[in-house]
Amino acid sequence: ISLILALLYFIRQYNGLKLITVDIELDDLNFKTAYRQLAKKLDWIIEEEGEGYVFLTTEFKWTHWGTLMPVFKSHNKVMFTSICDLHNRPSTLSFGSNSKNKKELKSLFENLISDTVK
Repeated sequence: ISLILALLYFIRQYNGLKLITVDIELDDLNFKTAYRQLAKKLDWIIEEEGEGYVFLTTEFKWTHWGTLMPVFKSHNKVMFTSICDLHNRPSTLSFGSNSKNKKELKSLFENLISDTVK
């Protein structure tokens, strides 16, 4: 039974590493403006940013020990995920914050698509 539980836990964790992809043509300026506004709105910290990528984090809270959100932009898509922050105390449970962060990022880029279509 322990092996089955360990395997199920491994599959759950592995699936959490998958990047979510949103097809969107976005220049560097609009990409930076979008994630900076979202980071400010949600009190996320911009840990590192460069051409076509950004690493966002959240601060330590009692409900979770921080999350890391890598976001990558290519020519016609944006890819992202949210995982437990590897720089803070190790944690494998996010108590729903990773799912919430992914939804916020997906909503941000999908709203950008609908704004450009209008």
